[in-house]
Amino acid sequence: MERQLPEALLRGVRPNQWVSNLVVFAPLVFSQNLFDPLLLVQAGIGFVLLCALSGAVFLTNDIIDRERDRRHPIRHQRPVAAGRLSIRQAGTAAVILTLASLLVSFLWRPAFGLIAAGYLLLMLAYSLLLRRIPIMDVLTIAAGLLLRGVAGAVLIRVTVSPWLYLSVAGLGLILALGRIQHEMRLAQTLGNMETQKYTLEAVARMNQLAVALTLIVYCLYTFLAPDLPSSYSMMLTIPFVVYGIFRYRYLSYLQPQQQSPEQRMLLDAPLLIDVTLWVLTAVIVLYWLG
Repeated sequence: MERQLPEALLRGVRPNQWVSNLVVFAPLVFSQNLFDPLLLVQAGIGFVLLCALSGAVFLTNDIIDRERDRRHPIRHQRPVAAGRLSIRQAGTAAVILTLASLLVSFLWRPAFGLIAAGYLLLMLAYSLLLRRIPIMDVLTIAAGLLLRGVAGAVLIRVTVSPWLYLSVAGLGLILALGRIQHEMRLAQTLGNMETQKYTLEAVARMNQLAVALTLIVYCLYTFLAPDLPSSYSMMLTIPFVVYGIFRYRYLSYLQPQQQSPEQRMLLDAPLLIDVTLWVLTAVIVLYWLG
């Protein structure tokens, strides 16, 4: 059992979901400071601290949801639900990760520490209450992603265009709604559909609106952000954003499997290539055409 503990803890903190914390690097890239070694290290430290805090949130959520997860076709494999990680072990790890990350954050960058603490409180509120309230659950996930972007700007002390922040929030809405849709369609396929907060039609319509708003806001960012090249060359990144969002929506509409849309996204070669091309194009525009 002791030999399995490190593996169980690693699964419990869900490193495959830390990809959302990469948003902390967005202000570094779009403020044209990507090649500043000091700022790059600072953003990297912030990323590690947010990953530790996210891990604590995931462990806490697994403790709260252990009975419900045991009845779920996928989540019953989580360490706490499967009995590979005891409540005491998961709780101790969550407390250690929380205290360590918050202590380092406040001592290093007090403003970053405040945002990290706000993110923690928001996610705990989500686990305990907000996820049961329609619309609030989706908005909370989007706000969590937005806070990570704000944290990145605070870390390196830069001002980021509000259009970019709104784009990040819109992306959070798309990811949250895709996850909800996947869960509902999987339950429907397995014949264990419970009383839900939403209907599939309502989620689909909200998704359409979120996609439209996000694309419009990102396009406005490429047109109106004051720190972009006056040639409007940032518009070259729009096709990659359109394809990436549509590709994610396509993946979330595929036959429900044990992989969530986020997991499919990390394994989908066309989407990974698209994201890489978007990053490269944005860097070229910002650093060589600006």
